Amino acid sequence: MKSSNRTNWIHWLGDRFGCGRASTEAAAKRGRKDGKPVTRTDVYPRIYGSQLESRIVLNGSPLNPFGVGGEVTVDAGDDAGDGSQDSFEVRFQAGSTTDVEVRVNGETTQVVDTTQTGTIRIAGSTDSDRLVIDAAVLQSVAVIFDAGGGGDFLELEGDALGQWASSRITLLDAGALIRLTDIGGGLSGAIEINGAVEILDGLAVGARSVLVGESISIATSGQPDSVDVSWQSSVLAMASVQTTQLALQSLPDAGAVRSDMTFHGDIVVGGLEVSAHSVEVEGELRVLDGSIVVLADGNFVLTQDGRMEAMVGDIEVDAAMVNLEGSVEAVNFTAVSRVGQLSVAGTIEVEEDVSLIASSSGIVGTGVATHVIGSNLHLQASGHVGLNTRVATLEAVLLGDASLVIDNDGDLAVNSLNVANGDVTLTADSLTVESITAASGVVTLDATTGGISGVGAGPHVTSASLAITNAS
Repeated sequence: MKSSNRTNWIHWLGDRFGCGRASTEAAAKRGRKDGKPVTRTDVYPRIYGSQLESRIVLNGSPLNPFGVGGEVTVDAGDDAGDGSQDSFEVRFQAGSTTDVEVRVNGETTQVVDTTQTGTIRIAGSTDSDRLVIDAAVLQSVAVIFDAGGGGDFLELEGDALGQWASSRITLLDAGALIRLTDIGGGLSGAIEINGAVEILDGLAVGARSVLVGESISIATSGQPDSVDVSWQSSVLAMASVQTTQLALQSLPDAGAVRSDMTFHGDIVVGGLEVSAHSVEVEGELRVLDGSIVVLADGNFVLTQDGRMEAMVGDIEVDAAMVNLEGSVEAVNFTAVSRVGQLSVAGTIEVEEDVSLIASSSGIVGTGVATHVIGSNLHLQASGHVGLNTRVATLEAVLLGDASLVIDNDGDLAVNSLNVANGDVTLTADSLTVESITAASGVVTLDATTGGISGVGAGPHVTSASLAITNAS
């Protein structure tokens, strides 16, 4: 790729994903309506998209923030294109913090003075090229890897001095861009990758942001403390993830539509933020010392075999439609379904509170018994008259001085509700009840505009005390 073409590619990347001048001007226009500031209305005050928005920070010099020009190109010479794998290594010379040594197939071919040269370009071939970069050199120089399409690898290693605080990796069908931030907040030189490459990220950083322009799959790699992100024909393998706060974000295409994410296998990270079109969890997703926050423009699905666990934090899900078939365990759990129904089956276990909110439709128990363990359970369906919620089978174990509240704008049907150690309050336009059991608590039934009727053998209520408001 010629230098001018590379510059145009970086400028395109900045404008497309919120870093260029055009994007900045557009953002300023979006922030005002009819000349007045726009006020954001959050569906649920603890969950909103701006928590997960990310920007690719490109300096005045997109690749090199150090103010040093010049570029050195290194290739495999006569070994290029001969059918054998070529290896490249980029490291500081022993004892130096300015001279970078480039080795090709074990031999030193270039020594680059980073006070005079700002960019090192590695020119691959049709061979299977492997580039190893000591991350320490990125404090002084940028690196471009032109993969030749032979099944190439880039390995990022080092950080023995602990100088890197976070990494940001942008994955596109045309390549990738990697940038690090040091513990003082300074940007590294970038690694620009042109072509399909398997990336091995071996750094131990506290925070990772991965931005992807294609639909991706996230899975265990088969190695301990490691996660793979697959997109197109490429793979990003990340190590030391159990101490990492990981943010995964799908980037919008030209039509402003983001791609999907799917989680497979047993994935363990420090903390997790996910922002995509639709999100599906098929395996076990566990965070050790943080929270899980999911923002989906489309659907969120936790499959029957899926599990989400935040050992010491909260889990928050905000999607157009939410389907919870698997199990959830956290300190607090909140699920917001903005457009479609919120469907619940399986087990929810929390230390404190559960909030299930359907903003424009109802909450539906799928017929499979839903088990909830926690201090307080709040189900709220709101949006318009005629909204219906159906509780098929709900077993709730409430801890301490707790309560279960179902607040519905439309009709509420309860087939089987069994609550241990707590009070129950049901509010709706009209109530249809088959069986409610709260042996040690107070049951309050409030039909605000309609009546209370039975279904099957009901209405049957077992409780310490019963209060009924029947508008009709």
